[in-house]
Amino acid sequence: MNMKAIAIITAAGSSQRMGTAGDKIFADLCGKPVLQYSIEAFQAAKSVDEIIVVCSDVEKVRKLCDCVTIVKGGNSRAESVLNGINAIDYTDGIVLIHDGARPLITPRLIDEVAANCPAIPAIPVKDTVKICRNGFIESTPARDLLEIAQTPQVFGLREYRKAVEDVQPGVVFTDDAMLMEQMGIKVKIVQGDERNIKITTPEDLKIAEVLLDGFN
Repeated sequence: MNMKAIAIITAAGSSQRMGTAGDKIFADLCGKPVLQYSIEAFQAAKSVDEIIVVCSDVEKVRKLCDCVTIVKGGNSRAESVLNGINAIDYTDGIVLIHDGARPLITPRLIDEVAANCPAIPAIPVKDTVKICRNGFIESTPARDLLEIAQTPQVFGLREYRKAVEDVQPGVVFTDDAMLMEQMGIKVKIVQGDERNIKITTPEDLKIAEVLLDGFN
């Protein structure tokens, strides 16, 4: 790959749904903090030239890994990602945005998504999904049209920078591909990994332990 590829690992969330388990990014997963797995996977990926970690506790992450660029997160996801983007010295290239709470990402999937930029990994929905309002079903979308988005999500740096900078205050985006959609940019779907789960609750941490055991 000729263009620089910069990974931004987001790790500045509030972890509210972890309850008393604390910050999910630093939760112990088979002897290592959750965040460390993501960092190591991107370090092992052939397509990645640079890693930026956006977090709430800069000093704690620096003790965990001092060989990456560490940036203070903002008050929202949009602000945090923009802080990461502003730490990039390049104008052109590609950027890979990854949830630090997805510790089971593999270097292989990182490289595959990067090779198909702009792209995201996703897996097909297995269950029937209902669109509801005020406790009642409004409609049932066709299941074969639905995919569950994962990360890393990979885009051209120039386009992504503009999309993030143009986000209006108060606008919430739950994944980065939404910004590309609004710009009219088509984003490719790459086959994701069922094991690439996001740690959100203490139960997810237990599931990750079982899945990680399967890697070994």
